[in-house]
Amino acid sequence: TKCLHTLTQKRVSLLDKMKKLTSGYEQKMRDLESAMMRMRETESKSVDSTLEGHATQAAGSETSGRWTSSQSGTSLSESELQLPVTRTDILEVSKVARSKWDQIGVHLGFKLEEIEDYEVMHPKSMQQRLFSLLKDWASREVTPTVGMLLAACKEAGVEGAAIKALQKH
Repeated sequence: TKCLHTLTQKRVSLLDKMKKLTSGYEQKMRDLESAMMRMRETESKSVDSTLEGHATQAAGSETSGRWTSSQSGTSLSESELQLPVTRTDILEVSKVARSKWDQIGVHLGFKLEEIEDYEVMHPKSMQQRLFSLLKDWASREVTPTVGMLLAACKEAGVEGAAIKALQKH
């Protein structure tokens, strides 16, 4: 009976630890979901202002119709921004923006649970996560464009690298 009593105490102790871990995890998930909602609201406002800024730039500037990166000085023309995203575009961007794969996913409208799925599917490769995520995004969108992809990269802080990657081909 002493052995049974010891086992029961260990079981209770383990159950208590599990409850603490579970409640901590649930709180973190709620915090992440709240943060993602705030990011989406901010993103929506930012994309609107970015589009307005590009419209203003196109109206009165010699570089009209170009998206120029303040980070690298590289640019894409308005016609390039309207091109549909290709598999090559996805591959090239996934090479240079892999460290921000999850942020790009958020800015493309993926839910936290969906983003976590990519991490589970590709635990060792951020590039593969981003490649798969972008392929899925392109198949969801009616007309995914280079401009849409670039806007998400800009919000994630990898606009310059993305423009360079998209210019190469």
